[in-house]
Amino acid sequence: MDWLVATDLDGTLLDDGYPLAEAARAVDLLHQRITERDPQSTAHFVLASSKTCAELIPLARRCASPPLVLFENGAGWAWQSVPTSDPPACGDGYRIERLTNISYADIRALLTRLRRHPGFDFLGFGDWAAAEVAARTGLDEPAARAAKRREASEPILWQGGKRALRAFRSELERSGLSLTQGGRFLHVAGRCSKGAALAQIQAQFETPGRPLFKLACGDAGNDLDMLRRADLALVFPNRDGGYILPEGAGVAHAPRAGPENWLAGATRLLDSQYPKAEGP
Repeated sequence: MDWLVATDLDGTLLDDGYPLAEAARAVDLLHQRITERDPQSTAHFVLASSKTCAELIPLARRCASPPLVLFENGAGWAWQSVPTSDPPACGDGYRIERLTNISYADIRALLTRLRRHPGFDFLGFGDWAAAEVAARTGLDEPAARAAKRREASEPILWQGGKRALRAFRSELERSGLSLTQGGRFLHVAGRCSKGAALAQIQAQFETPGRPLFKLACGDAGNDLDMLRRADLALVFPNRDGGYILPEGAGVAHAPRAGPENWLAGATRLLDSQYPKAEGP
């Protein structure tokens, strides 16, 4: 069988220390373990995050086989451009395919109008300088600048009440936008999701007569669609310590975030798909 492994980053593969080198090593080791169990298999990896393309590329480049990057909760995906192809779509050497027609400028314009509504009290990345984004996220300033290079979504910090939030969500939906819960922020975007975007990526790699087994890893509401579409799901505790899916057939819980726990949990799920050799 072939494999498609998609993983969220913050609160899943990455812990609060953002250890990119350790995270890349964990991805490389899981790739190695897949091919060791079945040398005829092919493993495709996807970094699926609310992060921007500019934030994801530094981690992808640290991996021995650079993964695809699925950015801003499925707003688009990108892959490393080959030297003989057309010039890359962004300055980081990656080609981008956007999966929504709603631009970041469109989203910011709508949010500016909605902010005039009584009770719609929120702030987003577009309201903050890079130093403020860094202070609120724990990123350093270069990473915060990359987080502000947004294509088609806006993370917001909601400061209004629950009733106002329901009304805000309804206004977004009437305008063709969605609101999803991430680890720290709510995310305003077009009608896209990690799960729907991953289905499009899956279609690129499926081979007739050869199973493509899907393993997904995540911790928050914006990962739920992706986790439910996978054959195997590794679920990490959210910021409240709970899990968005119960354990069950094909679903396992990791004790905490970080590369070591990610690799251990994914390896256990991988092993569950290969029957142990019987003794003499």
